[in-house]
Amino acid sequence: MINTQIVHDTIAELLGLPLNRVINAYSVGGRINDDHATLRYFEHKREVLPETRLLDSEGNAQIRIIWNATLEVQLFIQHGSAVELLRTMINQLDLYRIDNRFKSNDIVIVDVGPIRDLTTLLADKHWESRALVEIGIRFTDIISDILDMIETVQIVGRTGDEAVDTGLIRKEEING
Repeated sequence: MINTQIVHDTIAELLGLPLNRVINAYSVGGRINDDHATLRYFEHKREVLPETRLLDSEGNAQIRIIWNATLEVQLFIQHGSAVELLRTMINQLDLYRIDNRFKSNDIVIVDVGPIRDLTTLLADKHWESRALVEIGIRFTDIISDILDMIETVQIVGRTGDEAVDTGLIRKEEING
């Protein structure tokens, strides 16, 4: 599963917002009146077929599943430009430390959509600067599995004119 906490904390850091001012969209609770951002993941899609990696001769394995998803970041601020703040955040996604942080958690930024200005007038009294950007991300789920292993094998047949019989070969004779 994607480490949503790493993404959440990084977005908060890059926007200069306290952690409690970056929330999941559609979460329970009233509207926040101060500057804040919402995060929403959608359009989860497997990128390729899963890959199975055998870990040992006992059959322990990992199945790696690569996913693409879209992360929507919507920013609401009372003063200044939400568009400019999102643009600054997007530029900082390319910082080495941010890229490293994401890659160490199997997260990769693959695409950044256009920033949309959603500025609105609140209660006919004042303007709230709002902006939204959709960020394409790739992440890897890893699940454990146990594969059935062949314990013994015997090969009987012919190679040209000669008969072949390997006799019974046991797994422990080869793998020690």
